[in-house]
Amino acid sequence: MGIKPTVRMKKRYIAFELIGKDADKINENNIKTIFYKILNQLYGEIGFANLGFRLIEFNSETKKGIVRFRRQELDKGMASFAFIKKIENYETRLKPLSTSGSLKKLRERINI
Repeated sequence: MGIKPTVRMKKRYIAFELIGKDADKINENNIKTIFYKILNQLYGEIGFANLGFRLIEFNSETKKGIVRFRRQELDKGMASFAFIKKIENYETRLKPLSTSGSLKKLRERINI
């Protein structure tokens, strides 16, 4: 028996693309680190915990990835992209492409 649907965390996924001249030098750990740093600065440790953030995947060849947030916190998640101006001192940004409640639909839409 699993968790009741009313108790389970409802998730939303944001697809993003890495853009910039140094995009080839960025890996999955760099992306996780910058999100943890920015989200902690913006919302604090308790606020960060409530976001339900997780890096689902990142494809280093296509430079596209997916992050997850709680449904109620999607706007905060989208806002965090605006604050990411550099990753590991490289002139690189994350550009949100699309959002969805389903990973399958999101993957079809952005061709990761």
